[in-house]
Amino acid sequence: MVLILHGNQAFGRAYIKNHPAEENVGGVQLLHGTPQCLFLLVGIVAQNVSVIDSLPVYRLAQKADSPHQYLTKTEQSLQLQTSSGVFLSIQSPIRAWITTAEYPTIHADIRRTGMHKLIGAPVSLYTGKVRCYLQFKGIRFEEVLSTPQIFKELIIPRTGVRYIPVLVTPDDQVIQDSTEIIDHLEHHFPNRSVYPTGPCQRLVALLLEIYGDEWLVNPAMLYRWKIEENREFAIQEFGRTRLPGASAKEQYAAGLEASGPFAGALPRLGITDHSRAAIEQSYLSLLDELNIHFSDHDYLLGDQPCIGDFGLIGPLYAHLYRDPASGRLMRERAPQVARWVERMISPDASSHDGGFLPNDQVPDTLLPIINRMFDEQVPVLLETARQLKEWTEANPDAEDIPRAIGTLRYRLGDMEEERLVFPYNLWMWQRAHDFYGELTGDHRAGITALLNDAQIHALATPLSVRLQRRNNKLKRQTESGQ
Repeated sequence: MVLILHGNQAFGRAYIKNHPAEENVGGVQLLHGTPQCLFLLVGIVAQNVSVIDSLPVYRLAQKADSPHQYLTKTEQSLQLQTSSGVFLSIQSPIRAWITTAEYPTIHADIRRTGMHKLIGAPVSLYTGKVRCYLQFKGIRFEEVLSTPQIFKELIIPRTGVRYIPVLVTPDDQVIQDSTEIIDHLEHHFPNRSVYPTGPCQRLVALLLEIYGDEWLVNPAMLYRWKIEENREFAIQEFGRTRLPGASAKEQYAAGLEASGPFAGALPRLGITDHSRAAIEQSYLSLLDELNIHFSDHDYLLGDQPCIGDFGLIGPLYAHLYRDPASGRLMRERAPQVARWVERMISPDASSHDGGFLPNDQVPDTLLPIINRMFDEQVPVLLETARQLKEWTEANPDAEDIPRAIGTLRYRLGDMEEERLVFPYNLWMWQRAHDFYGELTGDHRAGITALLNDAQIHALATPLSVRLQRRNNKLKRQTESGQ
């Protein structure tokens, strides 16, 4: 069998023609294969490694009513071995990999370039959060699309979960979860920290990260999947991520399949026809409040972004600015918010000078947004803590915490609706809760002057069950901290 690179190099096709199996050709021994099968391949890079791995075999298929051919996966696999140190890797947008041992050639590429790799998708809320952070810090990185092959060959084997974004570091660490990625990078790139040192600013930054990450996902998901123009755009984006280089029709079909679980998640978040008007009104009011704030300040706490800015940018950019219909709404109703988004996503963000406001100032224009968080989200967090306590009492031997443990009722104004209980939100709340709990003296007094009594009470409410993330799973933290 011989490998002949197809003419469409951007798509990265290579055919295997009729030759006997197990024939050594050009130092590449094809141990298994089928005639006229197709696999994804672009580029041959020499490395001092021996590669023994398998790759799914595809064949060309054609529907009776269509002149177009497409790829379909077979039950067979193609196994390759390089006895002469030849290493095969993808360099095209298709991002499929022939791998060494347990994980893909992306790691060899990282060792060669010394760059971080951000694995995600343009349509992903949390990928947008990390991308903006990397650009602000001036950290060299390359973005890699999270194709099905990348999930199979890297994300799932190395993280044990199926979530993006994932960061692969130059020293081969693989980190999942946007907050943990940022905290890891803060340790290695401490200049211009996104965590203010002043206690009031630090607490506000932590609170607004939770608000953006875990609550603004509601309007983000509603506007994406309940507005037809946005929905069609998102399906196409999912398809471009899953099948880069394929035809628009093939991408749409792939996007429809890939986006299904996300569109179907709305009821679990409490996004229903009954709650729609209240969620929309809350979001429009938030836009108005943010528009006032960003008329006076470039970022939440001054002239540089804090961790709260990065919490907000995920939903406000990847969904609510980038999706077409909601993007028009933002630009028309809240142009200063749109300009903040554009500052945050700028590739030149690292070149902008500035710092946090002096003397631990928190602008008065942020108080309505903090109040909105405590009115809408914090009751959900406190009820989550109560239900998690009950769940652990009913499951005393369980270490792993499920993604959802029941249901609760939440309120927006006069509207009340049901949603699932997500313990992960409590892990995020723990960060702000613990920070407040460690404050003493004048630092605690400053917070008391900033927040009202009910808000202070919520922050001080003990958390009976402590959570930690270990091996990318949410777990109950024992008294020993393990």
